[in-house]
Amino acid sequence: MHHQPEPLFTVENSPKSTSLLRGDAALNQLSELGIELEVLKQALMSGHNGAAQVTAVHPKTAAGTYRWYETVAALRNSLIQEGWKQTDHRNAPRIMHPELNVSIMVATGNEKTGTKDTPSNATAKGVMTQRDVWNNSDSEQQVIQEVVETIESQTPATWVLLYFYSQKFNHIRAELSLASAMDDRGFITKWEERLILPVMDLSGEDELLDIQSDDVPEDIIFEIGNEQAS
Repeated sequence: MHHQPEPLFTVENSPKSTSLLRGDAALNQLSELGIELEVLKQALMSGHNGAAQVTAVHPKTAAGTYRWYETVAALRNSLIQEGWKQTDHRNAPRIMHPELNVSIMVATGNEKTGTKDTPSNATAKGVMTQRDVWNNSDSEQQVIQEVVETIESQTPATWVLLYFYSQKFNHIRAELSLASAMDDRGFITKWEERLILPVMDLSGEDELLDIQSDDVPEDIIFEIGNEQAS
């Protein structure tokens, strides 16, 4: 007899509404977090250039995978030079500002990323993201021991650099947002704050060489025992 897997934690709906900031308001909040818009744009462009290396003979998920790799690497490389610290606890890549107690992770978003609608991550996340969202939400939702063991007294607030590449419009939509709830499948369902970044129009850039869709899972899922750690 098959049993349903135990959810990583039980989500409780929060009555708190999402703060959605654009333009100067978003830029001001980025400044409060110690982040320059240009750093995020350069990281996203590095990811785009990485995806552009893919050809028709690459594996089907290569464009998305390379985009994620290069976005993470470029973001961390820039912020390390500004005093941020790289962390890879349980193979979950983050970049953390030790004084501001802020951490950033990178993830592919769905088609609602960068719009007024509520976006989510395009692929399911594991224990580490579950932990970070639980920590962000400051709620009393129940967590399983696997998540409890990853929580530290100084766990920082973790923001998500969420992006979506539209082949149809040849642009990148992105936001830096603070998640506050996830469902038991590993998808973010609510955000406390969303900083919408300007759309990056790529019409002046070379087209990607591949013919495959880029909104495939690029967040590599690392497994620790039977639990996903992304």
